[in-house]
Amino acid sequence: MDDVYRYIDENRERFIAELESFLRIPSVATDAKAVEACSTKLKSALETAGFKARLMKSSGNPMVYGELAGNAGAPRILLYGHYDVMPADDAHRWKSPPFEPTHRDGRIYARGVGDNKAQHYAHIKAVEALRACGKTTAPLKIVLEGEEETGSESLPGFILENRELLAAEVCYAADGPRHDSNRPTIYLGCRGVMGFELRVRTASRDVHSGNRGNVVPNAAWRLLQVLSSMRAPDGRVLIEGFHDDVRAMNEEDGRLLGVLGYDGEKMSRELAVPDLKTMPAREFHERVMYRPTLTISGLDSGYTGEGIKNIVPATASAKVDIRLVVDQTPAKMMALVRSHLKRHGFDDVEVVEYDSMKPSRTNAANNFVRPIVDACRAAAGQEPVVLPALGGSIPQYAFVEGLGVPCIWSAYANWDEHNHAPDENMVVELYIQAIKMSANVFHALGRT
Repeated sequence: MDDVYRYIDENRERFIAELESFLRIPSVATDAKAVEACSTKLKSALETAGFKARLMKSSGNPMVYGELAGNAGAPRILLYGHYDVMPADDAHRWKSPPFEPTHRDGRIYARGVGDNKAQHYAHIKAVEALRACGKTTAPLKIVLEGEEETGSESLPGFILENRELLAAEVCYAADGPRHDSNRPTIYLGCRGVMGFELRVRTASRDVHSGNRGNVVPNAAWRLLQVLSSMRAPDGRVLIEGFHDDVRAMNEEDGRLLGVLGYDGEKMSRELAVPDLKTMPAREFHERVMYRPTLTISGLDSGYTGEGIKNIVPATASAKVDIRLVVDQTPAKMMALVRSHLKRHGFDDVEVVEYDSMKPSRTNAANNFVRPIVDACRAAAGQEPVVLPALGGSIPQYAFVEGLGVPCIWSAYANWDEHNHAPDENMVVELYIQAIKMSANVFHALGRT
């Protein structure tokens, strides 16, 4: 593979420039014009690399689909990625414009660079390099969606409607941040996620806190009572049945966790959270991979402008998300939330449900795990970190349930990519390394 790696190194500036042109498209899922431009550009990139590509309709944004014949006797690999990005409404908090790629300290800063454009574009450039050097590759299929950041609502139905077209022996995708050691990182599953909003109304309108205080109920206090009933000060979730379906760790899970490192000093310094400094490595990883969470992600009530406005707010709301672990389902968890509210006398609270994803995990003993780990090690020159699950959520369940295939993921982005936050970035050398890793995975499986 030395000739392939040399080709990638010789063409690195072009590969970077191509990625930058891709990053300039503000492909937020709700921006129809940008979605069209981005999906069309991806189709063209796939065709240039050697894929037969087309845009396919879904119930939402178009899917970009491509096929490459490869070695007919080798296992078929289904690749996945998403071309939509998070909004950049917080552009004033960025050091450079979110959709104008900027280089600083060996990194490219742009919205969507790590999540997920550089990661799946690495697959495309890997195929170009293999073909340019006359190397064998496994048969490849690729699906790139445009709604991942809003819950991948169209993906499960698209997969079920196109099961024959998408049939493969393994799904291999790149997404998420690396382990904090920044070594190549492979993970076998993910937590699920569900979001909802709690809305409280205690009066028809806000009133003067002097004239009506102690008389008209305060929506903000009511909401705080609701939220306090759900979580204890020590962090325990108090929703009845919240942990009932959590699958216990097995021996292999424990082995994988036991070898994972954790730089608490670095993370504590980076995030300014002192408690992270002394948290044991195993506890950190167990919390992130094997335990569900209940998170308040946003609060709104009363007056929040400059100075103070003496009112009793009539409305209050909280946006909440729950990260689910294997064997938990969004439907059952939502039922538990509603049951909790009723049981504790909060029948007046309105619950608005948002999108969800199920958790999923591939067995560490699966036959594709070792060859992929070996290929990534050879390309990167480092021992990969193998994680049982990603703390975040990706639509792995759609492939596992819809196609019955194992899914194995590589995290190509640096651990501090700042995805979903200002100054999202990707280390340039890791982007180049990602192309080499994808190339070696495709070639290694293409010889079997």
